[in-house]
Amino acid sequence: MELAARTIALPTHRSAPSYYFEMSRITIRIKDSGPAIISPEDAPHVIILDANDVELKVAEGKPIKICRCGHSLKRPFCDGAHKTCGLDLSVVPQESYAPPATPTT
Repeated sequence: MELAARTIALPTHRSAPSYYFEMSRITIRIKDSGPAIISPEDAPHVIILDANDVELKVAEGKPIKICRCGHSLKRPFCDGAHKTCGLDLSVVPQESYAPPATPTT
């Protein structure tokens, strides 16, 4: 018995339910007084969307560096502006992170 080949149209990241795609663990390293960095190995698993849900392209084989100081001219990406802006972006050690409670009205 022969099996018939068939093509399946997979949904895009915008139309698929969040549970559709397999989850991968991605490490984001926060540098003291520097950017948040996603490694070149993890970068292909990351989708960065702007405020209008337009996907921002990133260079293949390179880490993704996300600006934390707010002074980059390439936001959301880092351009090294943190080196001269004078902000202290030191990471405060924490045992675990809990998001702020949502106020109830």
